[in-house]
Amino acid sequence: CHSIESIPQAVGQVGPALTGIGTKGEAFIRTSIVEPSAVIAEGFDDGLMPNNFGTLLSSSQLDTLVNFLLTQ
Repeated sequence: CHSIESIPQAVGQVGPALTGIGTKGEAFIRTSIVEPSAVIAEGFDDGLMPNNFGTLLSSSQLDTLVNFLLTQ
């Protein structure tokens, strides 16, 4: 769904590019995952991101994902 420059296979175009997302900080990333309608990236529609990752991911999985995205 998303593109990430550091992962050649991540070339999705449904969601915004995640290259550089780490500069937005942990709180922004975490909120964007668990409350995807909180901030909508310019040029994208609300409702594209599943809104249940906060319940599907364990706390450990969410932390791992956030920490990975902080490095991007």
